Amino acid sequence: MPIYQCVAPEGAISHGLRGELARELTRIHCEITGAAPEFVQVVFLDLPAGAAFVNGGKSAMTNIVGYMRAGRPPEMREQLLQRINLAWSQLTSIPSAQLKITLFDVPANWIMQGGHMMPEIGHDEEWLDQTKAVRE
Repeated sequence: MPIYQCVAPEGAISHGLRGELARELTRIHCEITGAAPEFVQVVFLDLPAGAAFVNGGKSAMTNIVGYMRAGRPPEMREQLLQRINLAWSQLTSIPSAQLKITLFDVPANWIMQGGHMMPEIGHDEEWLDQTKAVRE
């Protein structure tokens, strides 16, 4: 946790660019929230032509849907949205008008990673130490 699902029209994001985007989303998330980078997952999904619609018409919109642990202040969410929007647009050349970013809060006790319940915010290092053997 968090998970950023990046859904774009097929061919919009090259495979070579995906690693760079994943590193940048991870950096932004960790810099703003203080979360451990080991928690950040970025997933890319390609939509075939004709699979996405807005107002009944075909859409070329790119969507980033992020799920993160609940409990962060609204200012942090706004900063995440703004920084992700800027970085994504700069790296992909996809204009902000064709990008939608949605962030969802999920209580930590609703999330299991690697067979262990996720820690509450502020207990990342302790959790990483306790689960190190399982993760290696």
